[in-house]
Amino acid sequence: MKIKAFMVALAALVLSTNTFAQDLEIELNNTYAEAMTAIKAKQYDVALTALYKTLDMAFEVENADYVVKAQRYIPVCNLNSGNQKLQAKDLNGALEDYAKAIESGNFYGDTKTVRNAKNRISAIYKSMGAKAYNSKNYASAIEVFAKGYEANRQDTDLALYLAQSYCELKDFENGVRVYTDIINLETRHSKFAKAAANAKSKLSNYLLVKAQEEIKKGDKDAAYATLETLVDAVPANYTNQIFRLNTAASNSC
Repeated sequence: MKIKAFMVALAALVLSTNTFAQDLEIELNNTYAEAMTAIKAKQYDVALTALYKTLDMAFEVENADYVVKAQRYIPVCNLNSGNQKLQAKDLNGALEDYAKAIESGNFYGDTKTVRNAKNRISAIYKSMGAKAYNSKNYASAIEVFAKGYEANRQDTDLALYLAQSYCELKDFENGVRVYTDIINLETRHSKFAKAAANAKSKLSNYLLVKAQEEIKKGDKDAAYATLETLVDAVPANYTNQIFRLNTAASNSC
């Protein structure tokens, strides 16, 4: 009798467990459907709540199909939520959502969404810093541009503005660093060739002027150091100018 009673209890437990699992699968289906409905209605905050709930339940019942589905939509919903806030001119809200799109995109392997979010972040900061840059308030421009550059180092327009702002304030260490980063992008893809050429030209001009000023002050060591920086950053460029400055430095001391 004890064995029979135990078997009956065990059967009831199995039945209860199966019923619970079935109920969870039904709830999983309904939650995912709720997320899809919200996406179609462009209610991305609602969709994200449902997607994360879908993901939690999918892990619980070990439903790999729904795990993949939820992970596919989460970064895109973050991106689209940011787009909505950008259209509404809620820049801070848009930046927060784009940051979430980058984080979730990196986590779930959605490189396209990560790239799009980075482009939008740098575009926002480029727009925000334009007024300060155009009015030659370079310190304020740097504060804004640096944030965009941190998010997207392949936005070469923003990078060029940032590098020039640094050099205009005589912060050549950071200016050279950003210009050099732009120049190095050319080795990764030919689409960066124009920006790299622009960076080489601007960097060379800034460093040549800097070297000339150091020569006038009689600071030969500083002039030589500047010329070495130029040769390292832009090899084989401006050979004649460097030679003349080198000669001038030698004759000035």
